[in-house]
Amino acid sequence: MKRELEGIGHLQVDRPQPFLLVWRRPTRGEAPGDEQLLTSEASYLLGTARRTAAGVQDEVVRSVVTDRCTRFNTCLLLEVWTSGVAAVGGAECVPEFRLFTGPEFHDASFLRFCSHTLEGVGTRRAPARVVLQRRTKVAPPRLPELGVPRTGPGRKVVRLGLEVAAIWRSPDGKEFFPLNLRRFRRRFSLALRRILHEFACEFTPTCPVHFNALGKRVVNRAVWDVDRRLAALAESFDPLLLVTPVDGAAAWRDFRRRQGQQVPVFHYRPLPMDPGEIKRAVYSVPLKKVEDPALFSLFAQKQAEIDRQVTMLADRNTGRFLYGSMQLHGRPSAGLIRTARAILDAVPPGARERGSGPRVNTAAFADLARAEMARYRKQWPGMGAQVRVRPDLMGGMLVSAGHLHLAEDLSLPMVRARALVQHEVGTHVLTWWNGAAQPLQLLRSGLPGYEDLQEGLAVLAEHLSGGLSPLRLRLLALRVLAVAALVDGADFVETWRMLTGEMGLKAKDAFTMTMRVYRSGGYTKDAVYLRGLEQVLGYVQEGGRLELLWTGKFAVRHAPLVEELLLRSILATAPLRPGYADDPDVPARLEKVRAGLQVVDLLKRGTK
Repeated sequence: MKRELEGIGHLQVDRPQPFLLVWRRPTRGEAPGDEQLLTSEASYLLGTARRTAAGVQDEVVRSVVTDRCTRFNTCLLLEVWTSGVAAVGGAECVPEFRLFTGPEFHDASFLRFCSHTLEGVGTRRAPARVVLQRRTKVAPPRLPELGVPRTGPGRKVVRLGLEVAAIWRSPDGKEFFPLNLRRFRRRFSLALRRILHEFACEFTPTCPVHFNALGKRVVNRAVWDVDRRLAALAESFDPLLLVTPVDGAAAWRDFRRRQGQQVPVFHYRPLPMDPGEIKRAVYSVPLKKVEDPALFSLFAQKQAEIDRQVTMLADRNTGRFLYGSMQLHGRPSAGLIRTARAILDAVPPGARERGSGPRVNTAAFADLARAEMARYRKQWPGMGAQVRVRPDLMGGMLVSAGHLHLAEDLSLPMVRARALVQHEVGTHVLTWWNGAAQPLQLLRSGLPGYEDLQEGLAVLAEHLSGGLSPLRLRLLALRVLAVAALVDGADFVETWRMLTGEMGLKAKDAFTMTMRVYRSGGYTKDAVYLRGLEQVLGYVQEGGRLELLWTGKFAVRHAPLVEELLLRSILATAPLRPGYADDPDVPARLEKVRAGLQVVDLLKRGTK
């Protein structure tokens, strides 16, 4: 509920909770950004310092506090204000707080918790500075205390004041630093929720399951408008299809005829959009209207990602394309290259898998995929994925807009085919449709940087389903080295020769891998499979919930935010659960992962 208070401000009450946060707008001078400090919380009053409004304002406060005391016995009234300007200007300001308490509140343990929590709002360079002071009056300078009701037996109002140094303004107050405010608001909001959660658990009969459960459940309408517009722009083009050659098979025949002596020329689908028009549309999305700092940051990241994707696509077949790809997908780190080489040392050229069984062609693989999709439709009839066979794909497959696209010339061992069904359908298709079931549409099209987690989760699905072979890991390791060669300046022919020579790949397989890496001018995305696998293993080993990762398409760094949005009931539980999750062998395999399994430890199946 949002109640406008004429001439004063507004009262936001998302739902009854044992606290009320207050900020009073100064009567003189502008304070840019200050009133945004509380707008991401579930129960707050944005009021005014005008004395003429004091009576009505106090009446509102008394009404809310009385209701909270009736429901919870105790209510925290926390007023927040800013010290005129920050002590130090600039991008690396260290936040400062003064926490004020009245003479009637003496709980030292809770106050220490508040102080420690506020210190965590600091920067990587230093914790925030926190000063605790006791006063007879808890209010901003030159203002009276807010009126509170008299409480009966067993009921209590705890009054605290919090002065915040405005690190988003210059020392003279003339300059405003919006990025400082954005970073601060997110950290400050999380600190407030931890303090409010501790208060509820210590002083009231209720204890929410998690501090993020206290966050606002109702976001302003601008959130859904911005999400819808950014998702539509992201889905108006498919970067993966647009950077993939349409003539891979013909290029291979020509490359073989020339005995691998000449760099091949590839052709691509025409761009279905005007890059300038997409960029204009992206930056016309009204992000400033989004009140929630976490969602604002997310949307800003997506806005920048779409911009970079469009620039990269406009630069296809130029020297600039590689730099755009590295901005989006990075480059192999020294540690990732060491992991890749360790895999290659353990699985030498010429190694063969035991028990690979019969081979599966495109039609048979399509049947396996459709059977998996049929199981998902039983979980959620709204799942509308399809399998499509394409003549313009060479020896592979990809998922686009929730549908599986297959090349006409697939040939796989049965054990690998079943694992790839869990990779493509059990991960990429499933997370697209789980994202489509959410009110936040970007979980379908993908939050910024989602590829690492998607591919890492998909490879982990292969392992959990029992189909991640040493040769598959060797393939992912070779992709890392091929990308490293690209970044280091090797040309197509040099990398192909490396793969066919010391790495022992067959000529056509090496061509396909090199084409994937060198397409459009140099595409570093193929390094994300092994890197993403390392990230997912680390996430699980740090206590992360695997089922959370099925919610949609996002990066590992977004997992806490997705968890928060679920706790705030902004997102719903995903309707689809992958088929491999019900395999009786999965719990034991997952327990080994949690115990510290590393990528090289996954080389468990025998080779000869």
